[in-house]
Amino acid sequence: MNEHILDNFAIHIALSDEEKDIAISFLQSQDIKRNRLLLAAGNACRNIYFVNKGCLCLFSSGLEDFERNVLLCPKNWWTADIASFFAHTFASYSINSLENSKLLFYSCEDLEKTYVLVSKFERFFRIMFQNGFGLHQNRLTSNATNTAQG
Repeated sequence: MNEHILDNFAIHIALSDEEKDIAISFLQSQDIKRNRLLLAAGNACRNIYFVNKGCLCLFSSGLEDFERNVLLCPKNWWTADIASFFAHTFASYSINSLENSKLLFYSCEDLEKTYVLVSKFERFFRIMFQNGFGLHQNRLTSNATNTAQG
């Protein structure tokens, strides 16, 4: 069950067997059925999720409860309302399952413990977040410069 997440870690960091054991020891797991809400906007985002199997969607709700998909998260992707997760504030986004999914996740407290015990994890998540921020900037630029016709 941990094979996919260990492969995901290996994209950016090399872990010893002991470091892998530490990282895995703080992970929790959850199975979620299709079309279930994992996080509702307005609640605190307490976990950062890794999609071990299935697909999640991070979305915002606008006027008249119109949903805007922000991020589709297939197998081997991570998701959370990042601002809520790290600042312990109310979430601006919701997360739901698009299909039956198997998730692994860290609570903020357990992720911080992992950072302390295996400092390489700060590098892993820094790279992941900076790559995500770059994609976000590109998406903003594309949305601002492209017309509706394409």
